Amino acid sequence: MKTKLFFTAAITIFALASFVLMIFNYNPFKADLSVFTIFYASLFMTLCGVITFLILFIKSRTLANPSSDIFWPSVRQGALFSLIITILLLLQGMRILDLWVGAPLAIAILLLELFFRHSKFKKA
Repeated sequence: MKTKLFFTAAITIFALASFVLMIFNYNPFKADLSVFTIFYASLFMTLCGVITFLILFIKSRTLANPSSDIFWPSVRQGALFSLIITILLLLQGMRILDLWVGAPLAIAILLLELFFRHSKFKKA
C-alpha cells in the first residue's frame, strides 16, 4: 500500500508542477492545440491524484477496518470525478457548456461508477 501511495503522490506532484508551469508560461490567446491538450491532461492528472488522496483519507477515517482493498476503487472514483470536472471545464472553455450538456454527462459518468461498483468481475 505504501508503494502505491508513493507512486500516486509522485505522479500527482509531477502533474501539479506541469499544470503550474502551463499556467505561468503560456498565453492562452496565442497557444495552439498541443498546449491546450497538455494543459487539460495535466489538470486531469492533478485532480485525479488530489481527489484520490481525499477519497482514501475519508475512507480510512470512516471505515472501521480499512484495508488495501480501498486503493483501486478510490483511484477509479477519483479518476471518474476528475474526468467529469475536466470535461466540464473543457466544454466551458469552448463555450458550449450548459445544463443540458453538463447534466447528462455527469449522470452518465455517475452511472458508470455505479456499474463498476455493483458488477462482479470474475477472472477465468
